[in-house]
Amino acid sequence: MQETFDSMPLHDYHCALMSAQLPVIVDPLFMVKREFAWSGELETGGMERLATHVSGAAEPISATLEFGREHGKARIRGHVQGQVEMICQRCMLPVTISFDQSFCLGLVQSQAEEERLPEDWEACYINDAEMYPVDVLEEEILLALPLVARHEDVNCAGDPAQTDPESEQAQEQEKRPNPFDVLAQLKQSR
Repeated sequence: MQETFDSMPLHDYHCALMSAQLPVIVDPLFMVKREFAWSGELETGGMERLATHVSGAAEPISATLEFGREHGKARIRGHVQGQVEMICQRCMLPVTISFDQSFCLGLVQSQAEEERLPEDWEACYINDAEMYPVDVLEEEILLALPLVARHEDVNCAGDPAQTDPESEQAQEQEKRPNPFDVLAQLKQSR
């Protein structure tokens, strides 16, 4: 504690528990020291990597970030939750994908530090004093999405098992004979 000019005790300043706006650039170790926390909604418009995987966001994405120390190590705990539209790889129509992902990132500067992290933490390398929190959240959203988007309903319009049976029969009849059948016949005749 420090004394002020009027002899009132002045306590160390701590960041507000929740900040209203997500900072664009932060010094991660400074944020850990201040135990910075943020909770709010993310607009996906500026997330270029996410835009290459989704066709749109159904609503703003809820997210939290908490910088702090655990087990004597600097870390970021966070959570992302929301819905995005992706293209179903069966029918090529939009499908809404929901995600709800919690994460814990250990802030490290070397592989030796990474090896000392708890098993359920992922490493986040901080080689300089700058970090873009929205990039961290975007990465976690990408990790929460499926590699191949599909409708949960197996009767999706693009499911080959659900196509018209008459057209399947016509396709089977139109199949060309196997060119190796001739070789099989020659082998049998010898």
